[in-house]
This record gives sequence, structure tokens and C-alpha cells, in this order.
Amino acid sequence: MLLLLAACHYDFALTDTPTRAADSRLAGTWTLVEPEQGERMDVRLYDDRNYVIAYNGDLYRAFHSEVAGLPLISAQNLNDRERKWIYFTWQLSEDGRCLTIRAVRTEVVPATTRDRAAVVKLIEANRENPTLFGEAGVYTK
Repeated sequence: MLLLLAACHYDFALTDTPTRAADSRLAGTWTLVEPEQGERMDVRLYDDRNYVIAYNGDLYRAFHSEVAGLPLISAQNLNDRERKWIYFTWQLSEDGRCLTIRAVRTEVVPATTRDRAAVVKLIEANRENPTLFGEAGVYTK
């Protein structure tokens, strides 16, 4: 199981507020096809700037947190007592039917980083680093 969103590590969102409006093309039911098959992720628009994501029995709130020119999302696990965050990049195919997401790796941006500005600096410094993001999860609508 990929469980991309299950591993929330950070104490804060990557940006204090959403950096852009929610994209209605991301809303819907997505099914994992790579590297495994069958996991479902339901993405719904909460309002014009935020999403609610149901994934593997957990609920997340999420919003765009673009830094260093990267299309990033901050997602917070609402079921977890600690309400930790995960950061991931996303790419939607031109036809809107394929969504690829990859989480920021804690080996590159340690979860022990306690300052938002420091996290942003690490992402900016590693923007071209192929190990910044983990394994890709590819979903179809």
C-alpha cells in the first residue's frame, strides 16, 4: 500500500494561507493505478480555496502552498490527535483524468525542522534535487 497521505510529519502548513484558488479539476474520486492498484482518494472542494480529502479512512484538509515555483499542497490529517501536515507535489494530465502526486521526503526536509521559513528554504535549495520527493502515486478518475 502506498499510503501517501498516511505519513504526516510536519507541525505546520507549508504556507500560512492558500497560495491560489482550489482547482475544481482535482475534485472527484481517484483510484491508485501505480505503483499498486485499488486505493481510493476522494477529493472535494470545501470552499474556493480549500479541499477535503478522504483517504484510507482518514480525513484531511488541504490547500495549495506553492513555493519555489513548485505546485505543492499542504494537507493536514484531521483524524490524528497531533494534526500533523504533509507536503506533496501534484501534476494533472492535460485531459484531467490522471493525477500524479509525490510527497516531500523527510530525508531531505526533516520533520524536526520547526520553522516554516526553514522548511521553505530547504525546499528552495533542493528544488532540482531528484530525491526531494518520494515515490509517485498515479491515480485515475
